[in-house]
Amino acid sequence: VVGERIYLATADEDEMFQAVLCIDKANGKVVWQTKVHEGQFAIGLNKNASHAGTAVVHDGERLFVNFVIGNQAYATALGLDGKILWQKPIGKYRVHQGYGSSPMVYRDIVVVKADTKIGGTICGLDKKTGREIWRQERPKIPNYTTPIVVEAAGRLQMVFCGCELITSLDPLTGKKLWEVPGSTQECVSTLITDGTHIFVSGGWPKNHTAAIVADGSGKVAWQNTARVYVPSMLIRDGFLYVTMDAGFAICWDAKT
Repeated sequence: VVGERIYLATADEDEMFQAVLCIDKANGKVVWQTKVHEGQFAIGLNKNASHAGTAVVHDGERLFVNFVIGNQAYATALGLDGKILWQKPIGKYRVHQGYGSSPMVYRDIVVVKADTKIGGTICGLDKKTGREIWRQERPKIPNYTTPIVVEAAGRLQMVFCGCELITSLDPLTGKKLWEVPGSTQECVSTLITDGTHIFVSGGWPKNHTAAIVADGSGKVAWQNTARVYVPSMLIRDGFLYVTMDAGFAICWDAKT
């Protein structure tokens, strides 16, 4: 939701297209709809998932969205009038459960990620043109997280988890700041921080929630086997708020 507009990614399984919708917040009417992809949807989707599993991102001037169509992941930029400005293939993608990594905008870079069992990638694109600025290869493990830029351990860093790793990159250059073991294989939620720790969660092949010191040392402050697989956590005033996949909420002391 931005101002008086709501922007949504959607997929029509009958007509076989993926689109971005702009909706008037006041009356619910569709202002415009742009078809981004048409053709054969990827096979292997979880019965509870969608072929439009990512969020549309707004930087004040443009919209960005990621989709998988066929066996390829794409990033697309649109104007606020719905016109496609550029489209860039991210890499080959084999659906395991679905695709859930949304774009992440930082300064003049839009970061897009596609973790898949045939070998994933994360790359930084010029948000105005789609030109690739940097790229890092990822393990051959499916994963669904979206990177986020946080200030932790005294510096800005872009962090994300999954593929049995917690990874920190410089969002402008793609340089790896640190990477440590510490997550399960498949994660969905976005990481959060209290400035000292990175809080991670995942749900396959094991349930795992942990607080990792954000300096790259790999030190684990605490961990447990709670299943916080899909919902992202929140932190405020030293308390960690989580919604379990089983449908109930818990508040933890973030330090312990």
